[in-house]
Formats: sequence, C-alpha cells, structure tokens
Amino acid sequence: MAQDGRDAAIVAALVDLGRRLGMQIVVEGIETEAQIAACRRLGVDFLQGYALARPMPAAEFSALRAAA
Repeated sequence: MAQDGRDAAIVAALVDLGRRLGMQIVVEGIETEAQIAACRRLGVDFLQGYALARPMPAAEFSALRAAA
C-alpha cells in the first residue's frame, strides 16, 4: 500500500465504502509501521498483523489485553 498509489487508492475506497455502509473497518495483514500510519490516517477502526503482535496462545493474549 505504501509503495503503490493504486493499492492505497483501493484501500481508501474500501474504507470509504465500509464507512458509508455504517460498518467498522478492520484491516488485516499489517506488517510495517508505514501501514499502521496509513491506516490511522484513513480512520481504520481495528488493525491486525505481525507489526502489532505475533500469534499467541489465548492465555497469553488475555494477559496482554488485561495489561493494556
């Protein structure tokens, strides 16, 4: 998304479409800080990907969430 303006345009259009439909927006596959920043600029509600956390057991996730 950060390297190809066409990819960024597609993501922006999908975020806009979701908003117009009254949906919350979740973006998966976030792997870089640049992707996080771009999604924040677009007003994405939720992010998921290796840049945020690696897969983990449920108990570890619960502890991480409780600490936040």
